[in-house]
Amino acid sequence: MTLKNFYIILLLLFCTLQFAQGPWTQGKNKSYFQAGFSGIFYDRIRIDEKNASLSSSISDITSQLYSEYGITNTLDVSLNIPYKNTTATPKDGSKINSITGFSNITIGFKYKIHDQKWKVATGLFYSTNTIKSNDMIALRTGYDATTILPYLAVGTSNNKLYYFINLGYGYMSNNYTDYVKIDSEIGYKFLRKTHIILNLDLKKVVNEEKYFESVSNAIYKSTAIYSDKQEFYSIGLKLNHEFITNKLGLNIGAIGAFYVNNLPVAPAIHSGIYYKI
Repeated sequence: MTLKNFYIILLLLFCTLQFAQGPWTQGKNKSYFQAGFSGIFYDRIRIDEKNASLSSSISDITSQLYSEYGITNTLDVSLNIPYKNTTATPKDGSKINSITGFSNITIGFKYKIHDQKWKVATGLFYSTNTIKSNDMIALRTGYDATTILPYLAVGTSNNKLYYFINLGYGYMSNNYTDYVKIDSEIGYKFLRKTHIILNLDLKKVVNEEKYFESVSNAIYKSTAIYSDKQEFYSIGLKLNHEFITNKLGLNIGAIGAFYVNNLPVAPAIHSGIYYKI
């Protein structure tokens, strides 16, 4: 991978199951709410290990509401509701196509099993098949499958530094390929209320199911819109600033990939504002 390609191949994984913040829980009767926005705009994809140019420019914009609630001091429940607008604009000036609707809504549980210097938690995400799709224009708003993802999270922190790693396994329905997912994060407080955060993430398929060879997947491979067998090795950077300590904050960031397959090839950013109760 050349330096040029590293900067070119950037991705944002909309509605891929994202782990909550490591092994930490909210605490009994405490809540966390975030409203987020993400956007990716591309006309190049990487499919079956080959780069390809599209005849249309695609914009994929997601608005997202995410919340966590502490049932007990060691048990959290979470809900993620993504809503998408995806538009394909042909380069020849012909009709613009678009689709709007919910993506894969996700419910999660996290249980902290060790609460010393090193925190350890286990959890489960269930992602529903709540998408819209249109085979005629090769656009859809999420994966045409449900996903169950159990995971283990380990992490620690001190006054200025925190770090954690999550390891999970995604079981997908509808003959989609299962995958291993690893998320890791290192955060450093370089200002009184601001963290700079480094992400290192991986998604790797572990088998090949029938959906990859199906007619339906072939349609969406043409735009890299939630096709099967999506893989990446990525590194990301984000900033988190709290306007009110442990209450109100803002985060912005981007993710760059050393390697992607069956995904768009394009720059992307994301941002969110959160509130804790």
